[in-house]
Amino acid sequence: VEISLVSSKLSGTIPEEIKHLRKLEVLDLTGNSIEGPIPDLSELKNLEALLLHDNSIIGVVPSSICALRQHSLIDFKADCYTDKPEVTCSCCNNCGYIGTKGASSATGAGQTFEEETVREQAIVKVLRQHFSNREPIEEAQHFVVHTDPIQLDANDPKLIQRYVMAVIYFTMGGERWSIDKPWVEGMSDAEDECSFDGVACDGAGNVVGLALDMMNLSGTLPSEISALKSIKAIDMSKNQISGKIPDELGELEHLELLILHGNDIEGVVPESICEKRDAAELVVLWVDCSPKNPKVTCSCCTHC
Repeated sequence: VEISLVSSKLSGTIPEEIKHLRKLEVLDLTGNSIEGPIPDLSELKNLEALLLHDNSIIGVVPSSICALRQHSLIDFKADCYTDKPEVTCSCCNNCGYIGTKGASSATGAGQTFEEETVREQAIVKVLRQHFSNREPIEEAQHFVVHTDPIQLDANDPKLIQRYVMAVIYFTMGGERWSIDKPWVEGMSDAEDECSFDGVACDGAGNVVGLALDMMNLSGTLPSEISALKSIKAIDMSKNQISGKIPDELGELEHLELLILHGNDIEGVVPESICEKRDAAELVVLWVDCSPKNPKVTCSCCTHC
C-alpha cells in the first residue's frame, strides 16, 4: 500500500507498470534524479499521496491524475513552483521548491517531511469534510499548513476559523486592502486572528464581527464565511465586491447585521437570508436595492 523511496538515488523514468499496484495508497519518490514525464496512473483509485517533487521530471501532469484529486488523491506535489516550472500542474495542492534534493521545501519547524505530509493530509481531509468535499482554496490551505506561524493541527477547534480568515484574505484581494498590517502575508509573529484589523472576537476567541467597510475589498463573497458560526455582524460595504450573495450565509444562526451596499454585487438576495429577516433574527440587511437603480433584487431588506 506504500512505496517510500525518498532520497534513494533513483534515476530513469517512472515505469507505467506502477499503475497495476491498485491497492497503492502512498507513492513518495521525493528527492531523486527521476526524469521524463509522469505516466498515466489513473488506475490507482486508492492513491492518497503522490509526492514527486525535487526530481528532474518534466511535462504536463496527465488530466487523468488530476481527476483523482476529486476522489482519493489528497496530497499531490510536483516541481511546479517557479515561474518556469519543470512540471505544468493545474491540480497540485503543493509545488516543491526545485534544487534541494531530499529536503522538503515547506515543513514546519522541527518536523520531518513525513510528519508534515501526514499533518497536511489530515488537514486537507478535515477541510474537505467540513466544506462538503469542495477542494480547499489553494492559497488558504498553504497558509494553514505551511506558512502560518501558529501551525494548527487537524484536530484543533480553531483550524476552520483560521482557514476561513485566510480564504477571505486571499479570495478578496487582501494584498491590496487598505489596512495597516496584512492579515496573513508576511506575518512574523504568531498572531491570533482576533488581532487582525477589522475583526472582533468574543471571550472564547470566536470571530463575532467583520468590519471591513471601505477597505478596498474585491472578488466575490466566499461561501466559506458560513463556517464562522458565532458571527453576528458583517459589514463589507463600500468596496469593489462583485458576484452574488452566497446562499450559505443564511446558515449563520447568530447573524444580526449584514451590510453589503456600495459594491458591485448583483442578483437576488437568497431566500435563506430573507427567512432570517422573517424570523426577526437578522436585524439589519442593507444591499444596493434602490428602486431607481437596483443592482440587487431584495424583498426583505431593511435598507436599500
